[in-house]
Amino acid sequence: MTEDSDLPGVSAKQDDKLPILAFTVILCVNLAIYINFFLGITVLYTHFFYVPILLAGMWYQRKAVYVALLLGVIHIVMTYFSHPIIENSLTGVAGGLIMACGRFAIFIAVAYVTGLVSEERKELEEKLLQAERLAAIGEFSSGVAHELRQPLGVISNSVYYLGMKLKEREKEKEVADEKVKRHLAIMEKEVKRANRLIMDLLDFARMPVPTLKVCNVNQIVEEALSSIEIPENIEAKKELKETLPTIHADFDQILRTCSNLIRNAISAMPEGGSLKLKTEEEKAKEKEKGNIEISIADTGEGIPKENIKKIFEPLFTTKATGIGLGLSLCKKYVEAHGGEIAVESEVGRGTKFIVKLPGSE
Repeated sequence: MTEDSDLPGVSAKQDDKLPILAFTVILCVNLAIYINFFLGITVLYTHFFYVPILLAGMWYQRKAVYVALLLGVIHIVMTYFSHPIIENSLTGVAGGLIMACGRFAIFIAVAYVTGLVSEERKELEEKLLQAERLAAIGEFSSGVAHELRQPLGVISNSVYYLGMKLKEREKEKEVADEKVKRHLAIMEKEVKRANRLIMDLLDFARMPVPTLKVCNVNQIVEEALSSIEIPENIEAKKELKETLPTIHADFDQILRTCSNLIRNAISAMPEGGSLKLKTEEEKAKEKEKGNIEISIADTGEGIPKENIKKIFEPLFTTKATGIGLGLSLCKKYVEAHGGEIAVESEVGRGTKFIVKLPGSE
């Protein structure tokens, strides 16, 4: 895959950048040799060296320092073998070398600053591009979610109606088909899952402002756990500190955060394992209120190091199913409360998510 140049007015593919830079360095060095040794001008040629340095900074960011080092060494060597014609206090080889070392330092400074500016510009462009892409996806998601809600509502009502009819038949001592009951249960479960995805899409499209009220963190964790079916091969353990202070939070948003993290933990243990939920109060520093911590840990597959930084990015997923919005929304929910979410993971040993929420005054 090719990439356009970051240098305004210059179009260069990624594969062409190195040969172009090498050619520029060689050209500038040859010009320097001609101007210095044949024309006898010992100052002018150094200005040519800034061309490859700036080019390297634009294309390779702070790696441009290596180009600056190369050209700096060449400049010092040329100064040593040349005959200074400047007649002042710095005449002679020693004075020329001192001036060459000064230019050497300037070369490095220019390369570093140019590379740093180029990196920042590239990051800003990537963020802007991602924001535009997410805005477009958000607008599309909102429309799709609204369109899907109606047919899902109809299906949900139909499942409910059929379930009621089956119960009536059972009251009349008619044996209901177990296969029908099982399939109705599957339909109900999948409709709920589809509704969760729609809610994720809507929240992604328009992030709701938290409606803060006094909440008990343990109650949120208990409700999140009870709303999810825990497989028989997974052991759920709770360590909920009873003396936790209350917090001001949006109950539904923190509930959805905990629910998403619990579901992710369960999906990471297809062969079974241990799910541990823990709440505790982080010790506060002087004149600061302490944080309330919720940790959800599993003994599942773990997350590879290369994916750790990506897991909170919208639409990033390694699962065969899902759209990659769950953890992104969790992060948004928590940060909207002034909190933070962190992850600790080791492949083959499990993962732990830690949610920190500011405690009440």
